[in-house]
Amino acid sequence: MLEHLYRFRSAEALLGKFAELEKQEIYFASREELNDPLEGFKNIFWQGDSIVWKNFLKHYLLCVLHISAFFITDGEYEIKDDDIPIRMVIKNLPPRYQNQYQEICDQFFKNERIQKYPEWLASRNSPIRRNELLFYLKILHYYALKCIFSRHGLLSKYPEYAFLNKAEEMLLDFEYFDKVNRLVVQYPNVENIEGIIYGVQKNIHDQIYLTAIYNNPYFHKNHNGKFIFLEFPEKYLKNLEKIIHPEWYTACFQTNYQNPSMWSYYGHNHKGICLKFKTTLSSQGTPTIKLQRIVGFDSRMQPRLSYQDTSIFEIKYNDRYPEIDFFRSLGRLPIPVLYDQWYMDENKNKSSCADIFNNEGQWRKKYWDDFLNTVTVKLEGWSHEKEHRLILYGLAIDFSNKENRKLKYNFSDLEGIIFGIETSMEDKIEIIKIIEEKCKKEGRNNFKFYQANYSTRTGKIELFEMNIKFR
Repeated sequence: MLEHLYRFRSAEALLGKFAELEKQEIYFASREELNDPLEGFKNIFWQGDSIVWKNFLKHYLLCVLHISAFFITDGEYEIKDDDIPIRMVIKNLPPRYQNQYQEICDQFFKNERIQKYPEWLASRNSPIRRNELLFYLKILHYYALKCIFSRHGLLSKYPEYAFLNKAEEMLLDFEYFDKVNRLVVQYPNVENIEGIIYGVQKNIHDQIYLTAIYNNPYFHKNHNGKFIFLEFPEKYLKNLEKIIHPEWYTACFQTNYQNPSMWSYYGHNHKGICLKFKTTLSSQGTPTIKLQRIVGFDSRMQPRLSYQDTSIFEIKYNDRYPEIDFFRSLGRLPIPVLYDQWYMDENKNKSSCADIFNNEGQWRKKYWDDFLNTVTVKLEGWSHEKEHRLILYGLAIDFSNKENRKLKYNFSDLEGIIFGIETSMEDKIEIIKIIEEKCKKEGRNNFKFYQANYSTRTGKIELFEMNIKFR
């Protein structure tokens, strides 16, 4: 059984403006605040019939249209990644906007080759992965912009957009998709050969992209132009993750206090502190810690708080991330929206991807298993951390507000505090004073303080238990 967990913190976090020790709070960080840029990476693949592929292209077009409106009508506003309307519901739009979108769709799919794209994408006999799909979107992107810009008369008004008139020349034909299928069959022993091909394509494009920005003063000064012309396809794919799983936040722990790199990374080079927590077993036999969190809202929309057993997950270290089937993992969309915008065509024909609802209970179990796998897997290079973590997420509760991500623990679960080798005397005294007051308030006499030291005998960080007498 995992009896104890250790959480390294800087003195600033515990005693400074956050006052985590006084408030008995554990802060749950967003992915962006973690030091691994691949945290929660979703190894997404796309595989489906022509119905979901056409709806995918229509969704892409909707998002391009929305972002183009910022670019065309408001030159002062700086477009952000979150402005891409991944979760926009077409039926909820004003009629005027719906009509405009439908006109753009009609023009876009009037092209004979684009009409065939959903069928060709569906014909790929192996899953389409991120780099391959990005390649296709970059080719389609300029034709989408041409449809939008021509409707506003911008192609004739602004010569710098004239290059969009050649967008049709870039469109692929069936021979290209069939060639990829043949390569997969021809080289069956080469794992993910299509990924190799499109990985090279992406590297080449990234170099071209960097050169284009470097050599073109327009992109130095025009953030929105760079966003819409060069960056949009990749940002769109990244944003698609928002309709798969909920946003999540984490608090990280280790199983021991002796790892010197943990003291360096998270214990402020031994100037910080390590908190020692005890754990309890849930009814399912998994280790937990009890935390106070938002469980709902009352009639006045004030948050209702309750102490809940929060599961502790052991990080799995692997050389690759779990795979996610995009078209069968759209769990953040209501079922009516799923059918209306993804699983049905204009004639109410149902996509085969809607088979997830044939056994909804089984699908939901797999959906949440996939979610937990993505947030508890890291690459093997991080295995020295031996990390465990708490996960905070919710479909109905917005945890983007940092205050909602500061969860209070029971003081009785904080068994002890370890001072780093370089923790200052001032910080030690302040910590002891805070703990003394809490012990008096709760009638505790078993709180333990430890001093970390390097042992020349063992070559490890060892603890010396301090016999501190409260006043």
